[in-house]
Amino acid sequence: MGASRIHFDVHAGLDEIQRYAREKGWPQRGFGHVTISWLELRFTTDGWKTTQSVRSTDVPSPIVKGFFTLLDVPRGTAVEFAIHVGVVCHAPHDVAGYRELGELWLNNGGRNYTQTTQ
Repeated sequence: MGASRIHFDVHAGLDEIQRYAREKGWPQRGFGHVTISWLELRFTTDGWKTTQSVRSTDVPSPIVKGFFTLLDVPRGTAVEFAIHVGVVCHAPHDVAGYRELGELWLNNGGRNYTQTTQ
């Protein structure tokens, strides 16, 4: 069946991620450097009767430069999805590790996202 892909560039500058950091109080405590530690794309092609996932921790990674490779999903398929994101923060002077971690869902305000695979 092959593979297809969708594109969603997850980065620390996204409004949802910056809002999450502020809600956690990270910038106020001097932990203004926010990074993404992992991603999981949860998706469906049949209205959530079944779901599939791809993770940045899979080997080889199916997520490269904002493109999520979906195995066994033909090009031209409508995909509904949300992205589970691991977020960490650290202070500017931290050279290794992180101060706090958290996670959130990027899901278009609860409506999920929809794309047609390429």
